[in-house]
Parts: sequence; structure tokens; C-alpha cells
Amino acid sequence: MSTPVIGILALQGDVREHLIALAAADAVARPVRRPEELAEVDGLVLPGGESTTISKLAVLFGVMEPLRARVQEGMPVYGTCAGMIMLADKILDPRSGQETIGGIDMIVRRNAFGRQNESFEAAVDIRGVDGDPVEGVFIRAPWVESVGAGTEVLAEHDGHIVAVRQGNALATSFHPELTGDHRVHALFADMTTSRSAPVRVITSPALSRDTVMKRTTRVPARASLCEGSSPAVPSTAGAITLKINGEAHTLSVDHRTTLLDALRERLDLTGTKKGCDQGQCGTCTVLLDGRRALACLQLAVAAEGREITTIEGVADGDRLHPVQQAFLDLDGFQCGYCTPGQICSAIGAMAEHAAGWPSAVTDDVRPEAGPPPLTDDEIRERMSGNLCRCGAYVSIAEAVARAADAAKPTQPAPSPRIGPQAAAKEVAA
Repeated sequence: MSTPVIGILALQGDVREHLIALAAADAVARPVRRPEELAEVDGLVLPGGESTTISKLAVLFGVMEPLRARVQEGMPVYGTCAGMIMLADKILDPRSGQETIGGIDMIVRRNAFGRQNESFEAAVDIRGVDGDPVEGVFIRAPWVESVGAGTEVLAEHDGHIVAVRQGNALATSFHPELTGDHRVHALFADMTTSRSAPVRVITSPALSRDTVMKRTTRVPARASLCEGSSPAVPSTAGAITLKINGEAHTLSVDHRTTLLDALRERLDLTGTKKGCDQGQCGTCTVLLDGRRALACLQLAVAAEGREITTIEGVADGDRLHPVQQAFLDLDGFQCGYCTPGQICSAIGAMAEHAAGWPSAVTDDVRPEAGPPPLTDDEIRERMSGNLCRCGAYVSIAEAVARAADAAKPTQPAPSPRIGPQAAAKEVAA
């Protein structure tokens, strides 16, 4: 029997982690975004992420109806967290316009285990998975309220159903792909193998375990050239002093070291994250003299003499910055990886707005007009350089709006000529 190809719906969510988990379970895996790619796989994983976003993107990419048809035909499918919601025949508390693929006779409740900051890990005994309990990672996880007669309950946690199976459809409300324990993925690979269709003609490259591991191997940080590496580059190294979050740090760096690598690798300020490392995602956003800057594109030597603010420095002691508090109150994050950059960008964007700087969607750009109304369109435009892989954009926009509203009563209307650094201090007051 030929090895079946398992796809991962790659519209949004933790696709890479599922690719690695399936490869570790000796399966052949590939991302799926289009109907023609869906037609080439024997089974499919619906990853965790944001179920509303996945639903809308599935419609936009034209895969929603083909997905429903394949699931109804009996294609093996496995959903984790948001993927479980997508497989439910009914959602108890759907967002407006949210659709599901269906396939499992169950009713689920979104975010049932609590908000983002209530995420947790727990050992889960799963029927059909031998050995010790599986370590489940519950991130704003759903649970199953009830199941139909044809749905088998595989696991419960704290009295709530967290794993089910109906025929060739498997679902868990937690993320086994984040733990290094690949037994659930091996179970799904076995389900797919037992129902494997005849060999199909593959028109795009599938990912083997070796390929996935090669693609996800870490690249050594460029700052490693500064010390303890070979060959040494003494002619391009020198001492610099960086003022970060109000404190001076003197260090010797290669002149080609980015500010991002200096922060993370040399100063252990790891709150600033490395994403694309090409200036495209906004994950590494910091503030330079109150203005937003991408640390992956900024040389460390060029930041000497400037006020650098990272996520570690935006709070006032134990008192969170208003933007931080709004993100926490409104769940403006999911996995949290992009959140430091989102928060720094929001602080900078609010300062730019308070200073009267227009955006691409501002109607009246005259200096004397002052700050434009901070509408939802204004917020989205000003934050558009920061990507969220989990699709938490609705909550992010709401958090920025709340923080901006909270700042209004405590600050006078700024002059259009006020600088962003001064405006940032007013916003944080």
C-alpha cells in the first residue's frame, strides 16, 4: 500500500507545527490552500488558530465547499482547537458570519476554557492512544457541550469533553502538535492509511520528514560573528553604547549586527521577537526616539545615541502601559509571539495620531486640521505593518481603540507640530 499524503489547511494557524508532527510520525505532509491541492491529498489536518478567520479565508480561497464535500465522502480529517470548531455540526456561540465544515455530530463552545491568559497544559488520557497520558496544550480552547449517538468520546478534562471521533473525523480541543508527543498524529496517520485511496498524481512537492527538518533548522544569529566564532572579523567590530529603556549598555559588536540581534543575542532582551527577519511582519517593532522602527532592518551602530524602547520598557514598574492593559483585557493576542511588536507599534501609532500625522486613509491631511478621528479604518491602516499569524486582528483593533479612548481625557489636543516622542509620553501619561 502506498504512503498516503496528508494535507494541512494552510490558511492560518500553526501549520508548521503540524508539518513537523506529521513528519515525525513518518507521514508525508503538505500544505493545502487551494481546491486543486485539496484534491491531491488523502487526509487533512485543520490546525489551531482563529476559527472565524479560518472560516472566512476558506470561503475566500474557494475551499469551503470542496472541504465539505471531501469530508462528507469520508476523507479522514483531524481538527485541533479551532479545527475542532470547524468540524462541529453546530457552534453554541458563533461569531457573526462564522461557518463550519461540519462532519462531527457535536455542539462546541468557543473559548470555553477561558481567555488567553487562562491557557494551560494538562495530561489527557485518550482512548486509542497507548502509553502515558498525552500532554495537552489548551490555548483559549473550546470544549464539546454534547455529542450525537454516532460520536465517540475519546477524552475528557475537568468534566468536559476534549477529544472525539466520528468515523474518519477526529478532533481535539487541545494542541498535541506543540508538545513533541506525536502519538495523536500517528493515530491520525494510521486512520488515513487504513482508508488510503489509490495513488494520485502529485503535481506539487510533498514534504518528507527530512525536508521539513531542513526547512525549520535555525540559522545562527548574525551577532554570533562578534565573539567566539570563526572566522573573526576584527576590522568591522567596535564598542557602542545603546540607551535601552532608560539604561546605558556598552558592548562590542560587529558593525553589521542588527539591533534585533544585539537586543536578543547580546543583551538578553528577548521580548522583541524575530519573525521574517526581512522587515515584512512587524514582529520586531521597537521604538526609536518614540517612533516605530523594525529592529531587524536597523543596524545596532546606527541606534547609538538614540532612545530605544523595547516591550520590556513600556510599563511603569508594576503598572502596565494602557495599551498592554487593553490587549490583556480584550484578548488582543493568541499565541503571543507577535504581541510585543503589536504593542510597541500601537504605542507608536497612537503617538503619531496624537501628533496629527495623517495616514493613507485620512481624509483631511492639512496640518491645521489636527489629529483625524481615530476610526477603525485609521487603526487598521496604521497597524497594517504588523501581521498576526493567529488572526487576532479584531481584538487588536479593539484594544488600540480602547487605549486611545483611555488616553483622551488625560491629554489636551496636541499641536500638529508636536514630535512623536513627546506625543508618546502624553499617550502613556
